[in-house]
Parts: sequence; structure tokens; C-alpha cells
Amino acid sequence: MWFRRRRKVALKPFNESALPLREPLTLEDATEEGLMLADYANRMTVKNRIEVEVLGGDDTYAVDHYVDAAREAIEALAQESEAVADRIAEERRWSESLVGDAEHVHDYRSADRSNLEFRLSAALALADKLRERAHDGAYVEDLIERARGDAWREISAAIEGVLDRRNIPVDAEYKRERAGRMRKLITEDLEALLIAPRQ
Repeated sequence: MWFRRRRKVALKPFNESALPLREPLTLEDATEEGLMLADYANRMTVKNRIEVEVLGGDDTYAVDHYVDAAREAIEALAQESEAVADRIAEERRWSESLVGDAEHVHDYRSADRSNLEFRLSAALALADKLRERAHDGAYVEDLIERARGDAWREISAAIEGVLDRRNIPVDAEYKRERAGRMRKLITEDLEALLIAPRQ
């Protein structure tokens, strides 16, 4: 076996001043990022509720049925953001009298005051914006419709997977037993899918 000799590459010393300047994160940008993450989390919460209730019950899908659930999910994240703000405010109070180097990433010192104030403002701004969304009927309705779309994609993929794995001849017996198979699909297969851990 022949080995190729590696050529030596001359590396230039790292020049930090050559890096492009990065604009500091604005409060608006931080809030917008938080809203994007919250939107995804709320959509998944409503999607799961739709799947469980539509598949497990006799009710047909209706947007109005999920308005309270969507608002509760949004409000829960607003409360979580306020709890984060309370924790940051406490950390800021403790850090004001501490000087020197931090011992770990959550060991805040007086030099971290501006960072903590920014994080506090961002958490409170996110809570306010989430509450605005919770009272915005158009946003809530859109959230529910997007969650319904996510639920349908997940359910239809599960149904296709089950059908792809089965080669069932369509005859009189198949048609006679179809209702029972559909009940089993809903009560066993889709329920197992809902409780299965996500990968």
C-alpha cells in the first residue's frame, strides 16, 4: 500500500481584526426570535390536541373548538417568559455587588449588568407580545389552521405507512371488515404514534 506524503500548508496566524464586525442583537430581533420559537411550540401543542381529540372522539374538526386551547398554550409561554424575567432580575440583584471573574457560565458579576438587563427586557417584551397574540383572533385562527395542517400531514403519513406495509386484497371480506380495521388503526396504531418518542 502506497502512502501519499502530505504537503505542508503554511498557515497564517489568526487575525481577529480581520473578522467582519457583528451587529449587536437588538431587542426587536431577540423578541422576534422568541416569537418564532413560541409559534412553533404552540403549533405543536395545538397539533397534538387536534390529533388526540379528532382521532379519539366523535367530533368533527372545527377551528372554534381549539381557540381556548391555543390561547392557553400561548399564555403558558407568556407566563414562562415572565418567570424567566423574574429569575434574571434576581440574578441581576445578586450580581451587582460581585466583582472579579465568573467561575461558570451562570456566575454573573457586576460586569454582566448590561447583558442581564438586555435579557430581562427581552423576556418581558416576549411575554407582552405573546399576550398580544393570544388576544389576536386572526393570529389564533391561523395558528390553529397551521396546526391542523401539521396534524393531517402526520396522520396521513402514518396511514400511508400502514397501508404500504400491508398488501390486502380487496374482496367481499375486506369490505366487510374495513370498519373494524379503521377503528383499530385509530385506537391502536395512531394512538401508539402519538405517544411514541420523537426522533
